[in-house]
Amino acid sequence: MFLDIDDARMLRYVVSEMIRHRQHYGPVPDVLRRMDARLAIELELLSGSDTGTPLTPSLSELKSESIGSAEVARMLGCSQRRVRYIAKDLDGQLVGKAWVFDRAVVAEYAANRKGGVDAKFKGPWP
Repeated sequence: MFLDIDDARMLRYVVSEMIRHRQHYGPVPDVLRRMDARLAIELELLSGSDTGTPLTPSLSELKSESIGSAEVARMLGCSQRRVRYIAKDLDGQLVGKAWVFDRAVVAEYAANRKGGVDAKFKGPWP
């Protein structure tokens, strides 16, 4: 299937709207973010990007996604209580009564963990 530039723009609009809608009700599936990034690249290629302004979102824009402690616990394979304990290490921010984290920071923390043990806690995850 081949999409012309107008079809690609419309599809990117629909995906972007789905992302905006999902941000209000919980985590945005990674597949939607990847599709949005891919469509941005395709649009840039289709348009020739003569305008000088890239249509592709920056890496920091793609990575910055706020997630809650339940999603962080799932990513790290630990309890939400443990997430609250290490919230400052994850650059978490308390918004009202809920902790909010940047997905990129949590992913980096998870990648740096060795064998399920973090730097401050010298035992297996509870």
